[in-house]
Amino acid sequence: MSYNIQEFRDVTTYDQLGDLVPGLEACITSAFGGTITEEDARYHMAGQQVLVATMNPSEKMVIGFASASVISPREEFGNPDLTDQEGLYFIGAAIHRAAQGNGLYHGLNSRRLDFGLSAGVDFVYTRTQNPRVQEGITHLLDKRVTAGQIRGYEVGRMVCRGAYGRMLTREKPVARDLCFEDIDYDNGDAAILTWQLSR
Repeated sequence: MSYNIQEFRDVTTYDQLGDLVPGLEACITSAFGGTITEEDARYHMAGQQVLVATMNPSEKMVIGFASASVISPREEFGNPDLTDQEGLYFIGAAIHRAAQGNGLYHGLNSRRLDFGLSAGVDFVYTRTQNPRVQEGITHLLDKRVTAGQIRGYEVGRMVCRGAYGRMLTREKPVARDLCFEDIDYDNGDAAILTWQLSR
């Protein structure tokens, strides 16, 4: 599958993405099975870096997107128990069902990580209910260790009770490791996952 990725910087509100917004909404609906509210979808369309993948430059069918910002978890989530160290926050991502399994998610993650590394961060984090998000970021970092771009990383986590108020996907994600075993999806719990990098 071939695709085109457009990069936008310093997007503070979804309407800055103009005529791509309906395609982004359709992509998110496809990826999550229609369970994401319009408000939540539009919140995730903003960030210091927003990547939008379409089938080709002239087509408006969005097959994937990802957003990221450099900000501390304490500031992002308003929680004084979290670190005030600035890190790369993987805000949101969605891959249209028709494009899943083709490496697009990995490609978007790689671009987000490059954005953070070029900004000088040594810390990556996200908030999610999906174990595959953890697997994707960890796999990417493993590749960067193998390539010698980073020396390693240390994983951390905490449970954020009621973060979303509901389960975001139509079906409960399959938890393949302990990071998600105590997540109450019906309550809207999420895991805040961190990767402290060593260069």
